[in-house]
Amino acid sequence: MSTLLDRISLVALRARGFRSRYVGTSLGTTHVLDGTGRGSLPPLVLLHGVSSRGTHYRPMIRHLLPHHRRILLPDMLGHGLSDEPRMGLTSAIIEEALTETLDQLLDEPVVMFGNSMGGYMAIRYAARSPERVRGLAVNSPAGGALPDPKRALLLNRFDVRSHQDSLALVERAFARPPRPALRHMIAYAVRRQLAQPRMRRLFASITARDELSPEELQRLRMPTLFMWGQDERVLLEDQLDFFLAHLPAHARVLRPAGYGHSPYLERSRDLAQRLVDFAREALEPAELTADRSRSP
Repeated sequence: MSTLLDRISLVALRARGFRSRYVGTSLGTTHVLDGTGRGSLPPLVLLHGVSSRGTHYRPMIRHLLPHHRRILLPDMLGHGLSDEPRMGLTSAIIEEALTETLDQLLDEPVVMFGNSMGGYMAIRYAARSPERVRGLAVNSPAGGALPDPKRALLLNRFDVRSHQDSLALVERAFARPPRPALRHMIAYAVRRQLAQPRMRRLFASITARDELSPEELQRLRMPTLFMWGQDERVLLEDQLDFFLAHLPAHARVLRPAGYGHSPYLERSRDLAQRLVDFAREALEPAELTADRSRSP
């Protein structure tokens, strides 16, 4: 379900040379914005979070195009211009459709970035198809294992029943909540999206089986950048603890100041520069140290 801002973003990205590609999978057709950059760095895949879409990365694109030779912005199944699967929406279905989509589109290893659910999907893809991922970067990835009561607490934050519920979620998602008029506009769009039956079924379907395992994280052999902002308030600290306990030793862990759950909107230039720097580093993996570094 597109808003006016979504449509404006789509037009703006097409004006920058992105074209829509519709990729058939066994679970439905996915929409991907495919753009040619002006740089020499490897192709970059940006994966969005739940109830979001590829166009939401638009604020970062002008900072990335001069450096990467190709940028891909998929809409996950059930999001954006991609199909809603007939059998219902689950994380496993989203993951399988994304895997089939990327397997068709990628002709060389890529740098992959994901935020929230996109981070979870990026980790899953990188762990299962390491030959396709040159470097992996995530911000506040979902999927950190939780005990049942904590999982229920987290999922309840997305159970948006009123405008006030939506405002509360929006305020959690930003390090500095937008000015009131924009905050209400975003809250309206979030409530409209999360109220969709497919989204309610998605959250209702999530169990411990959908969470990441320590073994999956240990399979991440490529250069890995893990970011969790100091102002993250949507996900739980227990999830951060899970990642810190199980990420491979070579993973670089950053706790950036001013980063909440949505730095691609709030800190788009800073996040883009971090990804460009990381992509350059991923070209020279021998320079990575074995010790995990933690920077502010």
